[in-house]
Amino acid sequence: MESFTLINKRLIPYCLTSLMAVFLSACSSPPQRQIELPELAYPAAPDEPRFYFEQSIRGSADVVQASEDDKMMYFLTGRGQMSEGLSKPFDIATHQGRIFITDTAKRDVLIIDKKMGLFDSVVKVSNVKMSKPMGVATDTAGTLYVLDHTLKSLFRFSRDGDHLDTIRLEDHLQRPTGIEVNPEGTLAFIVNTGGVSSTQHNVVVLDLATQEIIRTIGTRGTGDAEFNLPKDVSLGKDGLLYIVDSGNFRVSIVTQTGEQVRSFGKIGSQHGSFSRPKGIATDADGNIYIVDAGFGNFQIFNPEGQLLMFVGTRSSRGSRGEFMLPSGIDVDEDGRVYMVDQYLRKIDVFRPASLPEGQGYFSAPEPAADSNAQ
Repeated sequence: MESFTLINKRLIPYCLTSLMAVFLSACSSPPQRQIELPELAYPAAPDEPRFYFEQSIRGSADVVQASEDDKMMYFLTGRGQMSEGLSKPFDIATHQGRIFITDTAKRDVLIIDKKMGLFDSVVKVSNVKMSKPMGVATDTAGTLYVLDHTLKSLFRFSRDGDHLDTIRLEDHLQRPTGIEVNPEGTLAFIVNTGGVSSTQHNVVVLDLATQEIIRTIGTRGTGDAEFNLPKDVSLGKDGLLYIVDSGNFRVSIVTQTGEQVRSFGKIGSQHGSFSRPKGIATDADGNIYIVDAGFGNFQIFNPEGQLLMFVGTRSSRGSRGEFMLPSGIDVDEDGRVYMVDQYLRKIDVFRPASLPEGQGYFSAPEPAADSNAQ
């Protein structure tokens, strides 16, 4: 009996010491490497790639690195890092690596900064209540502009999500959906999608300093500077407005004072035509990016309206570069393209081939700090 007790006294400390060594080793070891998938290029070989699929963002775990405490919790419980996801994302805007996503189900705008490991929202920061945020835009200073479809109001926030002011536009908007702001942050261009019995299918030009409507561009119709269910607008580097005229299955290009310049597009099932055009963005070279929910992709056109290429395929699986109900799109300062899918609740990021991997504003996150660190 005495020998058994003696063995226990020697064995228990040994086992505890061994267990602690394994525990510490597991906590200090790096996370397991994810399965590396083959590089996904657009267009596919043998053509020369112009874009590479870079990442899907579905929640906070995709931008916030696991801390040592998270790794310890996984070792103890087997439960992975908790992730706050997207509910019904709609539109997206970027500013120097920070991306802003309107989420109509959350009634919020998510703030994501991969390099800083940030996943936040304007409601958490500012405690401002919104009803149905849809269109979103930024200016060169990083000011955030959020268009509320239900409240028919324009909310302005700082880059960090602090509320600046709210502009009420009930008398001028019927079904507002898309918004663009000039680089200086002096003018906003707001798209009125309109309805079956409405003639308010137009673009409202707002002076952001005086908060007065300068003019409206267009009315319902099929002629020059006329629209049928317009959805979104982008301000090109040439100073022209590029408007998704979804009911007319075209992109209309007009001056900021409303004169028709040209248009391109038609209904069809072939690439270069449109099925369900929605979001729009332009890049520094003047190219035009159009989201098509019917095709499940975005198409890239040159300034003259000639198709250059398309990116993505329609699928409910939600794998890399697959979309079911895409909506918003933006191109950042480095030429990266970000596309939102409402149904699959994700943002897919595509890196231009001219930009080296890991470079630019949307780069790898900083190492996570331990919560117990001094």
